[in-house]
Amino acid sequence: MFLLLLMLLVVALVVGFVKRDGVVWWTKKLLNINQHAPFTESKLITSTPADADGNVELEVTVKTEIRMTGGETIDAKSVGAHNVTLLRVSDHAAVPAAVSVGTDGASLLLKPVSPLEPDTNYYFAVGNGLVDSTGRSLGSYACAFTTERRDKVDASVRFERVELPTTSGQGAGYTCVRVGPDRHLYASADDGRIVRFPIAPDGSVGSAQSFDAVQKLHGGKRLMTGFDFDPASTREKIILWTVHTWYGFEGSKDWQGVITRLSGPNLELAEDVVINLPRSVRDHATNQCSFGPDGALYIPQGSNSAFGAPDPEWAMRPERVLNASILRLDVTKVTPGKPLDAKTERGGSYDPFAPGAPLTIVASGIRMPYDLVWADNGFIYTAVNGATAGGFTPAGPGAPELRRVPNSEHDWLFKIDPKAPIKYHGHPNPHLKHYVLNGGNPTPDVDFAEVSEYPVGTKPDADWQPSAYDFGCHVSANGTLQYKSDVFGGVLKGMLIVCRYNVGSDLICIGLDEKGNVNRTITGLPGLTNLVNPLDVTEDTTNGNLYVSEYGLQSICLLKPVLP
Repeated sequence: MFLLLLMLLVVALVVGFVKRDGVVWWTKKLLNINQHAPFTESKLITSTPADADGNVELEVTVKTEIRMTGGETIDAKSVGAHNVTLLRVSDHAAVPAAVSVGTDGASLLLKPVSPLEPDTNYYFAVGNGLVDSTGRSLGSYACAFTTERRDKVDASVRFERVELPTTSGQGAGYTCVRVGPDRHLYASADDGRIVRFPIAPDGSVGSAQSFDAVQKLHGGKRLMTGFDFDPASTREKIILWTVHTWYGFEGSKDWQGVITRLSGPNLELAEDVVINLPRSVRDHATNQCSFGPDGALYIPQGSNSAFGAPDPEWAMRPERVLNASILRLDVTKVTPGKPLDAKTERGGSYDPFAPGAPLTIVASGIRMPYDLVWADNGFIYTAVNGATAGGFTPAGPGAPELRRVPNSEHDWLFKIDPKAPIKYHGHPNPHLKHYVLNGGNPTPDVDFAEVSEYPVGTKPDADWQPSAYDFGCHVSANGTLQYKSDVFGGVLKGMLIVCRYNVGSDLICIGLDEKGNVNRTITGLPGLTNLVNPLDVTEDTTNGNLYVSEYGLQSICLLKPVLP
């Protein structure tokens, strides 16, 4: 027991970076950064290209190396195009390729017949049926990568990193950043405060001004995950809508999510608008809210579980009706100070499907959406954190229960049509009659987003909407915006810019075609790399400057376009 406690102490000292109020806060606790993997995943452990790689050569041979424990080799008879496959993410089309076992007997090689398409997102997967020379199953594996661009980005497209010293020393990490109509930079702190900085002509920011009305209203610190400006806000009159929950990342009770409206000359008037939104026992909460062009407030709501069913890692807490969804609040139907009780069960009776309901569901099955952006094309885009291996799925019509899912889920980018009927995006919720995780296992061959532990023939949910882009595993894709500036000749204008908190630790730029589908990506732009846990990003649309919350540093940095 002493050795176990000693090991835990060492881990805490290595991983923890701030200790306050007797609670160790972790750089990777805010989101699902997979620090709770309960057991080793598939034996298929590495691949080249690696998961989440970009700029992959068009004439690549995909190689997957398998850990063998006692000199076994892969049974070549168990290998074929049916269970070693490369799919194009945009349409799930299989890439014609030759599949073989490497000369070492412990690797798989997939060589496309023709060069891959440039600037294209691919999904490589090994399905069930692969065995070693002793007949033992080698499990399954999947990764995603993106090929190099045909038209290289001009070397002049680069950003300069500028430190903002006045954003440090607040004793909290910043969860959301936005430029206000009064030309100030606003940020939400993870202890429940709003912090404001005046923006100088050169993009730097002045001294911080802190507003703690939410803390005063709720009697202490709160985990505030985001905010947005009321459409009625002006330079002289700022109105904020914030989302916040119980202060902490472990041990939370359910029904802790709150939406609060802040107003007054110093944002001193705090009025709760919605209470009793779901909250997981850990880090999944009610996340960054954004006003849509229709004047409604849209809210990403995280899940209560890993894969849709109660499991020990998530304190056996079930999903609620509103979990794992994008919610819409009609602000004309609520009264600040007289909060809407959104509790749907356990003593609550709120029904988001009732006629005239002020809080409704726009999209379901979205496991851990941290942010969302309304694009100029009318679609909503949200980046979603996938689950770590080990969770459970629910049993229901057409789907058996799965216990201890052996592979982690990928992070996805979803495109949502807010005017269409509600679509399901892969995270089960029995309350909504959704039981099949992601793409199920419909055919004997490898299918996109397949869960090979399901019996062959398990069809995906009839309303399942696959992702628009596959980030890969453990990336933790979070803060998202659509770039508006014409700098660099408009090269980045209209592209989505997404924070990759974990794998990458950078900003990835994602282009959209006329139908709103992903058609290109840009990574590695000078100035957008080597960030420290970038969690959220905002743009000063007057000049193209980017402000990034580096959560691991508890500060904000400025990324300025370097212009000729």
